[in-house]
Amino acid sequence: MMIRRKSLLLPIIFPMAMLLASCVVYADPQSPPEQSTNTRHDSDFFTIVMLTPNEGVDFSAFMDRLLAFVRLNWFANLPQAAKMGIKGKVVLHLRLEKDGTLDGAPMIETSSGTKTLDDAAVVAIVKSAPLLTFPEKFKGSNVEFRATFLYNVPQSKR
Repeated sequence: MMIRRKSLLLPIIFPMAMLLASCVVYADPQSPPEQSTNTRHDSDFFTIVMLTPNEGVDFSAFMDRLLAFVRLNWFANLPQAAKMGIKGKVVLHLRLEKDGTLDGAPMIETSSGTKTLDDAAVVAIVKSAPLLTFPEKFKGSNVEFRATFLYNVPQSKR
């Protein structure tokens, strides 16, 4: 009986595992990804870029947490449209306060054209806040980010 349950879950778990292994985080846009200590490469379906200058402060741990929280919340709320193969790209702009809370709702810069895909991206960000505070050495009061969520978009169309 237990073997049967596992085999029934495999078609669900395997695609989710593949998606979980597919996130990218970029920070410190002034330096190339291979040179930045604040850059994390996880995949090609999800990207977060820190738009605010980091003042020379290492945001690596913060970016790792941000990636993990958003990725977890995104995949937990992946819409049926995405599971059915609907394609789309959602780009959000968001601002986080020093205490890790969102400064308002994320703004959609680029819509996928499918409301459920757009909503799932926004929900992933909203459910991920509040995060831990920024690194202590960072003197700014907030940081702006651009988050890109890709749904079933082929590598050549990104």
